[in-house]
Amino acid sequence: MKKRLWKLHSGNKAFIFSIDVMIAVSVVAIIMIISAFYLVKAGDESISKLQTIRIGSDILALMDNDGTLDTLSVEETGTELNSLLPINYHMRIRIRCNGQESVTVETTGAIPNDRFIGSGKRVFVSETGNYCLADFNIWLK
Repeated sequence: MKKRLWKLHSGNKAFIFSIDVMIAVSVVAIIMIISAFYLVKAGDESISKLQTIRIGSDILALMDNDGTLDTLSVEETGTELNSLLPINYHMRIRIRCNGQESVTVETTGAIPNDRFIGSGKRVFVSETGNYCLADFNIWLK
């Protein structure tokens, strides 16, 4: 009976072809499962984190366009920050210019360790013509 199976019209080609198909389907299934896992994991990087960073960046852009950052005044920057910042956020802005002291404005004294903290930077030219760097940290209350 064994000899009869080996002398089929297609021989062993059909058996090897079916093994190749099974291996190919297994590899494709594994790749699909892994890619679906990483897509779901990337979706967990929630939009709210990106939105938090955008809010901080927009606030710095508004302050730069209004000229508030150019003054390098703690009072003016703090007043403008409190008027622009949404109620449910805290923010710290530090402005450093060449040859001048750094200016730090913050809505609270402590940065939390247990939640997401977004950060970013903006380069601008002050009223005195110095290049300055304003960096921010922003987080939910």
